[in-house]
Amino acid sequence: MRKLVLIVFSFCSLLSVSCGITERRKNDARVETKYIPSAARAGESLRKRILVLPFFDVQAGRSVRTAEAARSAFIASLISSNRVVVVSPADLGKDLSQFKKDMGYDLEAISKIAGPNDISAIIEGSVLDLKASKIGDEVGFFRKITARVTANVQIRVYSTKTNRQIFNDVRMASVESTIRVTGEREVGSARLEENPSLVRAAISKALNGTQNGILRSMDKIAWEGRIALIRGDRIYVNAGRLSGIQVGDILRISSEGEEIYDPENGVFIGRAPGRPKGTVEVVSYFGKDGAVAIIHSGGGFEQNDRVNLY
Repeated sequence: MRKLVLIVFSFCSLLSVSCGITERRKNDARVETKYIPSAARAGESLRKRILVLPFFDVQAGRSVRTAEAARSAFIASLISSNRVVVVSPADLGKDLSQFKKDMGYDLEAISKIAGPNDISAIIEGSVLDLKASKIGDEVGFFRKITARVTANVQIRVYSTKTNRQIFNDVRMASVESTIRVTGEREVGSARLEENPSLVRAAISKALNGTQNGILRSMDKIAWEGRIALIRGDRIYVNAGRLSGIQVGDILRISSEGEEIYDPENGVFIGRAPGRPKGTVEVVSYFGKDGAVAIIHSGGGFEQNDRVNLY
């Protein structure tokens, strides 16, 4: 009987401890992390975040699908380089149409919003001209039409670090392509100029000539992240797997530098380097593009401290 009482007492004690641990775990809200092998992302360089604004179409009467197709083709080309992370305009939480002026954007104003989100550069694209002509047409209800499309586009890259334009190029290209039509007696130039596949083909070819220049201009901008959160011995950085950070990387931490303006004209020159504080080592990833790190050297780290590769 005494043995039975001891067993019941031990079980209740164990249950009480277990419930206490469960309750503490509920109250101790932690950021979920997942440990990744150190071989992850081996050999890849860090990717800078860029914002590609909705494209402009100089010809106001043309369908908005033309500019959308141009932007889509451009983003696909950039992503294929594996050198950048394209940030959606929706992530800024602002209506970017309010920053339009003439046939462009107020890039300096947008930079003030994009910079704090660690976006390195803003890209503005414009369809300056788009012409299509039919060069072949079959006979029949189901038939193929061959068209020639010529696109003239402009790309501007604006650095959020220096608030200056670092790239500006205009390119033109022509392509011949075939589309299928059903039951239409006549397909004119206006209809061809709004065909997504034709527009994409011409604009992609024109934009291909700008990619190397864009990436070279991006090389002038130093990669930078920041500390998003510090909790206990864990330091959460706002760049991770998607940005090319590897488990085992050593990151240098410094305070946020002061913004420097030209005293003569008030023009923003850049941000001065902050005070070095130490280094952290990446041990895991979290979220869409975040990294978890632990202190490697130094200390006194704070939220919003700047992060660079050591």
